[in-house]
Amino acid sequence: TEAWKENVFPLVKSSLQKSFSLKSYMLLYHEATVVNLIEILMFHQEAIEDSQDSVLELIDYCYRKLCWLLNLGEAKPKEFEGKELLTQDREAELKRQFVEIQFSIAMI
Repeated sequence: TEAWKENVFPLVKSSLQKSFSLKSYMLLYHEATVVNLIEILMFHQEAIEDSQDSVLELIDYCYRKLCWLLNLGEAKPKEFEGKELLTQDREAELKRQFVEIQFSIAMI
């Protein structure tokens, strides 16, 4: 999902701005769903023991998300009021969705 975000998302971003916001939101939310599923699976000690070397990749992923959070600084997602959300253009809405989803993934 990270490779998709870095390589494919910038290419399809302009076409996503023209489509419905739910479609773009679901494409971005896919990573959050996978991370949540892994969190549930890794709750049990047996799953961690059986994951063997894969757990190193998971730790690396978590480390990258932690670094992203630490570098975020004051650029945290802000709360919007209803009027602000209604007047946002598609580009700003897509950017807001992207940052909010990345923040929620990093907080998991």
